[in-house]
Amino acid sequence: MEKAIKCAIYPRKSKQNDNSESMEVQIQMCKDYIAQNYTNYTITVYDKDYGVTGHSTKARKDFQRMMDDVRANKINLVVIQRYDRIARNTRDFCNLYHDMEEVGCNLVSVSQRIDTSTPYGKKFMYDLASTAELEWALNSERHKDTNRYARLNRKCALSPYALPFGITAEIRDGKRVAIIDKEREHIVRDAINYYKENKSKQKTTRYINSKYNLKLSHSFMTNLIKSDFYHGQYREVPDYCEAYMTPEEHEELRNINKQYVRHYSSDKQYFLFTGLLICPCCGLKMESQSQLNKSGSRYYYYRCYNTYRTGKCSFKGNVNEKVVETYLLENLEKEMSDFSTRLEEKRVKTKEKTVDLSKLKEEMERLNKLYIKGRIEEDFYNKEYERLQKEISLGESESANKPKYNIENFKEIFPTDWKEKYVKLPREIKRNLWKEIISSIEISNEKTVERLIFK
Repeated sequence: MEKAIKCAIYPRKSKQNDNSESMEVQIQMCKDYIAQNYTNYTITVYDKDYGVTGHSTKARKDFQRMMDDVRANKINLVVIQRYDRIARNTRDFCNLYHDMEEVGCNLVSVSQRIDTSTPYGKKFMYDLASTAELEWALNSERHKDTNRYARLNRKCALSPYALPFGITAEIRDGKRVAIIDKEREHIVRDAINYYKENKSKQKTTRYINSKYNLKLSHSFMTNLIKSDFYHGQYREVPDYCEAYMTPEEHEELRNINKQYVRHYSSDKQYFLFTGLLICPCCGLKMESQSQLNKSGSRYYYYRCYNTYRTGKCSFKGNVNEKVVETYLLENLEKEMSDFSTRLEEKRVKTKEKTVDLSKLKEEMERLNKLYIKGRIEEDFYNKEYERLQKEISLGESESANKPKYNIENFKEIFPTDWKEKYVKLPREIKRNLWKEIISSIEISNEKTVERLIFK
């Protein structure tokens, strides 16, 4: 009996009100094609990507589910109504078709009569991929130009969901414009005044939610501070809509946010031990944080991501960067000596042999010369070559895992007055110094340094 062809049908529609064929029409066309060309088959329809753009495959969950089934050999044939239903990006198409080709799955475009099981079909499909991407790019440019023209003429082409809280749109003099939402205006103004007094976005959001019985997320205050809509500007167009405040008043809010916000690691801030500190409870690297004190100085600290973000770790509190730095300045030489001792004890305990790579490579060279001159048999050469190759690989692995820095070369790396020089270095150079010599810093439950691992 003929083996059944496992077919997949993938329909897609970017918008609910566009002029392309409906999902039902696409599915029916694909089913008709399968019925006309195959007698023994099964069909699986992946039709959950309704109203999703075809430019990228990442946002299309049902498409990803279909491709997972393709890679698992659950599908032999993918049938689509048109090529652009599956991809409008040449790179995405090449990647997905490569995955199909690897497992012997073919792709058929019904309306274009293209079947990738033939050489010409494969060639035409790639041609269509580049054409579809060009078409998408041209449409995108036209769409951007249209939106820019609307902005410059103060026309609001944004949907109500794209407008920030407290801003709405209505028709005035035959033109749709963005205006202040009178029903929410008092809430926004209350939030602005409360934030100026308390200088906390989270407290302000909780206050607004409690007072007005709302369920706003914490992004409400972030948008209020960042969005130019609140001082009447949209992108490059000033006086685009009605404003809650002047640009100067909005800048005042942003300055409060800059002063009191907790900053994460960025190019402008240099955390001395980013990626080095290890949580004693969950064993993951700790994240870098900083905050401005009332005195104006910045406090740098580290905390466990799992404790504050996921709640999966029991380690509480912060590790002060100054505590770690002071410990290193006072104990670096001793820690390096202890680390070298621990490694040596481990070698003795496991009876680890130190491999002399130079001698092994010399022996390999002599072996090759003897074989070339015909003084040894091929079988003997192969056995010896394999033995030497294994020992050289072992030696190279040992050399790669050997610490780059130890107590023997400590004095060569650090001059006697290195501590005095270190204090005068900028934070960026200090950070690079620690990252150069230290692999990780194990933290104790008391938030102090427990052990250093050197490179």
